[in-house]
Amino acid sequence: MGRAARVALAAALLFVTLGSADAAGAAPPAKSPPLPALPKLDLESPSLSAGGREYLERTPLNDAPRYALSARIDPRTGDLDGRMRAEVPAPENGELRFRMLAGLPALHTGLSVRDATVHGKKAQPRLDQALLTIPASRTGSGKVVVGARFTYRVPRAGTTHGRPLTQATIALLSRRADTIQFGHWFPVWLPPGADSDPGLSGFGDIGNFAAGAITARVRVPDGWDVASGGITADRHEADGNTTVTESGVGLRDLSLVVARGVQRAEARAGEVTVRAVGPPTVDVDGTARAAAAALQTLADRFGPYPWSEVDVIAVSLGPDAGGMEWPGAVWVDGLADGPRGAALALDHELAHQWWHALVGNDSIRAPVVDEPLAQYSMCVAAATDGGACDVLGGSGRDGAGKNACADRPTTAFASAAQYGSLIYDQAPELYFALASSVGASETDTALRGVVTRHAFRIITPVELRDELVSAFPQQAETVRGLWDRYIGPPGCGLNPSGK
Repeated sequence: MGRAARVALAAALLFVTLGSADAAGAAPPAKSPPLPALPKLDLESPSLSAGGREYLERTPLNDAPRYALSARIDPRTGDLDGRMRAEVPAPENGELRFRMLAGLPALHTGLSVRDATVHGKKAQPRLDQALLTIPASRTGSGKVVVGARFTYRVPRAGTTHGRPLTQATIALLSRRADTIQFGHWFPVWLPPGADSDPGLSGFGDIGNFAAGAITARVRVPDGWDVASGGITADRHEADGNTTVTESGVGLRDLSLVVARGVQRAEARAGEVTVRAVGPPTVDVDGTARAAAAALQTLADRFGPYPWSEVDVIAVSLGPDAGGMEWPGAVWVDGLADGPRGAALALDHELAHQWWHALVGNDSIRAPVVDEPLAQYSMCVAAATDGGACDVLGGSGRDGAGKNACADRPTTAFASAAQYGSLIYDQAPELYFALASSVGASETDTALRGVVTRHAFRIITPVELRDELVSAFPQQAETVRGLWDRYIGPPGCGLNPSGK
């Protein structure tokens, strides 16, 4: 999750601003659309760019999850009636775990999960806050096909019943009169070893999902539209409803924004279509051009953007929240002030297309991987455009004046302010220090190598450190020293105080 200024990063638990009344005047969709077929992990998928196909050729997603989703959405009430059919690797311990954000108690969505099946046979799901567990035994194929129906009501923006939302959930599932935001809206499979905290009790993002293939068929009333991180594979209107099918390969998640009265504009970054979506108050043409320029800069530095499209969607995320990244899409607040007014947030979220969407990490256990890289890359993009990048410079120094350990899980930060200071301020300084020591071009080349070797995979902090060390064998000790200074020695997160 991006923050365009340090004051935003240091915010403690946040309230989302109260939205307007329920949308009215549109009849709810009559019935849910049928489930699409399970998508294939197809190298020829039109959702991939040429560079994305090259990445996928090097990293076959043999054990990747495949999701077929359907959803009927009533914008008047925020009600979602969803179905999932997914193929995932069979579990070693007899249990499949899924992240289900709508189960978080603070959201009060009324989530219900039922009709669970494993290989077509009934299963008994267990829901513990935002963690869904479905029992499943291993099979000879090594894969499990699981199904479930899930229903809930998206809360109005700001409706937390007296309990503030954390940074992990701010406005990701929320609705206003003309917009409904669906982040982590369906059961997303948690791979073995991923953090599975039911209560999402830390600070920061919660993404720790495996890259796979996703197809979602979504039905909304006529007059409403759907924007996502996939490509639109099909769209038709009938009986007062619009049904849109969104699909993508290499996606770790698929966000949706359902809105009415929005404008769209497109620009090109090489072969990639950059699409800006927003209400009439947003300069979608200028936003699309600015995003295309930033995307091209990032691709030139760190390697090709993996998908054929990226959507930049104007949203409301509440006070001090600058944006949110998703594979193939970014949500940006503040675009009503013009693309220049939200330039750093836009650059930061686009940088996440490389650092987290393409090169994945466990954002709960290791936020020190993607957020510092996105901050550094944001400044690279801003400098190319002649903009200032003055949001860094603080640190989480301890009482002895030493940098504190930044390599810790989100649950090990004492406050949102400490999380922001260490992850968004101190840790990114590693890459600026590295650029000063070994050269900016050399640093970017090393990071490009990280992308090439870890595209569509998950990387840990130790693996990232080792990649940087191996890129500069003659200066290995210098690189290790910089890592220890700004990130922390390996294992420091077990005792982050350093005492």
